Amino acid sequence: MKEKIFNFFLNEKVINSAILLNITSIIFDEYSVHHPVISSLGYGTILFFIAEMACKQAKNGFLSYWKDGWNILDGTLVIVSLPTLMHLFIPQLFTNSSAILALRILRVFRFLRIAHFLPKFEIIIQNFFKALLDARGILIGYILALLVFGIIGCSLFGDLAPQYFGTPGEALYSTFRMFTVDGWYEIPDALTSQMSPIKGVITRCYFAMLLLSGGIIGISLLNSIFVDAMVSDNNDELIDEVRKLRKEIEELRDNLENKKE
Repeated sequence: MKEKIFNFFLNEKVINSAILLNITSIIFDEYSVHHPVISSLGYGTILFFIAEMACKQAKNGFLSYWKDGWNILDGTLVIVSLPTLMHLFIPQLFTNSSAILALRILRVFRFLRIAHFLPKFEIIIQNFFKALLDARGILIGYILALLVFGIIGCSLFGDLAPQYFGTPGEALYSTFRMFTVDGWYEIPDALTSQMSPIKGVITRCYFAMLLLSGGIIGISLLNSIFVDAMVSDNNDELIDEVRKLRKEIEELRDNLENKKE
């Protein structure tokens, strides 16, 4: 009996079906389709995921469960889902609007379980963090440039365009927009419309330099590093094959030399 329970709750097809049903219930709920079947489906899948987590821990052990990356994601989402389940049995715990909003946000986090359907998801995550490490120097330089140009923009244009550069925070955001090639003409046009022609040309040159350095060169460097790191695993098998061929060639060479002797 115990083995049958484990086989049911640890079956990948059953788990994937539960994930799809859970997502379906969330979508219907967000459309305000409040039907008993939809509600039962949502709560039922939460109970299923709790049972799944319990079965995995009973079979592999508590510590082994939390050492696995997938289990960390799934277990965290199960814990995040517990307040929603508590709301079913003790509705008076969540009566104010802030608590209800938090429940809605926590419920949507369960969408993350759809990551199970992504092929080689763990490799993607590993390569992403590898890319962050490889690009740390450029990222730090990028952030420093953002801070410097943001403060410069606040000092120079704070009075002319307070909606963009009135405070350091707004100036940083506007500079970030320029770095991401968003508002690259809207912001300079708002400034130069209040300036003399000569100041307007200088200002446009400044923002063109900002766009070129941060928005084109900076983003291109970051993209190249991230793309290189994300696809680097595609060469691993080829490298292994080359190493095996090299080893075989060396062995053949040694055998030939031994025969000549």
